[in-house]
Amino acid sequence: MDWKYKHFIQEADFQAEPEIVFEAVRAFAKDWLADWKVSETSDGIEARGYSGLHLSTAVFHIAPTARGAKVTVEMQVQRASGRGFMLVDIGGFYNGKISNWLQALPWWVHQKEAEATQSRGQPLAELPGKPQAPKMSPGLNRLLGCGVLAIVIVFAIWVCVNVIAAMIGLVTGNLDLPGRGGDLVLHGKWARIVSALILLLFGWIAFRIWKPKKRNQGSEWLPPPSR
Repeated sequence: MDWKYKHFIQEADFQAEPEIVFEAVRAFAKDWLADWKVSETSDGIEARGYSGLHLSTAVFHIAPTARGAKVTVEMQVQRASGRGFMLVDIGGFYNGKISNWLQALPWWVHQKEAEATQSRGQPLAELPGKPQAPKMSPGLNRLLGCGVLAIVIVFAIWVCVNVIAAMIGLVTGNLDLPGRGGDLVLHGKWARIVSALILLLFGWIAFRIWKPKKRNQGSEWLPPPSR
């Protein structure tokens, strides 16, 4: 389990040439993700920004298929943020966001196909209405925030109780851990061993969460194949 980031992945197929899909994804990212930092990669687009107060990186990979191109969205979200620690994707917020992206992309693909058709001297095809980026209502945002905060508080209390119990057990040789099936009580050598293991475990988790991680810059972007 990655304690620093939570990962999401979804994909969709498009019946269009890979370079058309690439241009569509680039236009989509610069439009819908205008407040994110958008850059090009060797096989698609990368966008970095904040979503739900969590630092997020979304990479759109574009690969040719027999019938067109496949877009795979890989998103990693930093678990620790100003809103607390994200253990699970409450309400499917991030999976839903990626689904909205993939559902909106066909409009940009249609637009780029129409532009390519017009450049060949053919009539410009009529485009459907442009999809609007969904916005979370203030009430839903507050509800989500309260739910996350409640989970963070419960988790923090549980961690504090166990850490304090382990510290007392390490010093005194008497370990008393509360649990649903009854308290676990140890004395002497085993109490100190278990206490040390508990402290090492929580220390390792904290290190994995907040350990600085250098961002891989990757190779320079290679343009999509020419038509």
